[in-house]
Amino acid sequence: MQRNINQLYYVLSTGFILIALSLIYWQIIKAQTLLTRNDNPRLIIAEQQIRRGTIFSREGKVLVKTIINDNDFSQRHYLYPSLAHVTGYYSVRYDSSGLESVFSEILVGHGKQTYIESLLHRPQFGEHITTTIQLSAQLVADEVLAKANTNGAIIVLDTDTGNILVMSSRPTFNPNIVDTKWDSLIHDTNAPLLNRATQGIFPLGKMAKLVGLISLLENNNPLPTDPLDIQLSLDKMDWITVVQQLHFDRELTFTLPTEKGRIPTNLPDKAQEISTTPLHVALMAGAWRQHGIIPIPTLIQTNDIISSSKMRLMNTATADFMNSTITDVSIFVPPEITGNESISWYIGLPKNHPSIVLQAISF
Repeated sequence: MQRNINQLYYVLSTGFILIALSLIYWQIIKAQTLLTRNDNPRLIIAEQQIRRGTIFSREGKVLVKTIINDNDFSQRHYLYPSLAHVTGYYSVRYDSSGLESVFSEILVGHGKQTYIESLLHRPQFGEHITTTIQLSAQLVADEVLAKANTNGAIIVLDTDTGNILVMSSRPTFNPNIVDTKWDSLIHDTNAPLLNRATQGIFPLGKMAKLVGLISLLENNNPLPTDPLDIQLSLDKMDWITVVQQLHFDRELTFTLPTEKGRIPTNLPDKAQEISTTPLHVALMAGAWRQHGIIPIPTLIQTNDIISSSKMRLMNTATADFMNSTITDVSIFVPPEITGNESISWYIGLPKNHPSIVLQAISF
């Protein structure tokens, strides 16, 4: 009998020791791993209680704010859903995009909560950000694309400061209902989550003639009688050089992610198939208005009146010639060039606003 009791004692003691070792392993050695796991419910609840900062337009209008639902959880409210490609979306389940993603640490107030506030489980408050978006003009651009029932993008750039005053992209989505519409959004063949202004790649068509004209001017080559009717017969290296000079071959330094263009290998025959984003084209035209040097574009308002970061896309003489020669440009690119549906490019250089560039594309 005593022997059986001793055996039971050893079995129970061994079990308790193993449990204690397991607790030490998970609660001390692996504590940080458990804490940072994505499926940790405490992390999810903590994130839902963060009061993310407000996103404002340049005029001080609220674009995005945090509201508190019936469960005392934070919920983002997008007052102007058509700005989705600027503001982006925020979701506990599906992460974030746009400004919500780029400035997430600021919006959640990373590192701002004190130890005492954390200990008392007080809500964490984020900081606010102000965009360069001029809301009144932005809403007009959004409405133009919607009423025309066309897909595309519109950009209005202030070339003095690099501020993006308008950035409209269609098709778009409603960031207020991303959680409930996620599956349909990611499987939609129209790709509504893609920002056409910064990540849409479109062939230039006959707008390539403007690029060719820039190349002739940069190399001090003779111009045709009509500078806007040049032949696309530059040699391959001239095309590659000017495309690189205009930064079509790279992602741009910008507030939001951008895409680099596509340069066909069989140049000059396929010069019209040089493809780039609307933002790249807007900056090219912007350089005409700024003697060849353009500020780095931005969507965020800063205390600096003029950005100190600039890039030279062409020499002064070239830019001044283009600015004095070009007023408005409308280019139709047929399906045989695009390989799909036709598109239309537009560049506007309003004379009464010498620092403004309007760039639009529709398809």
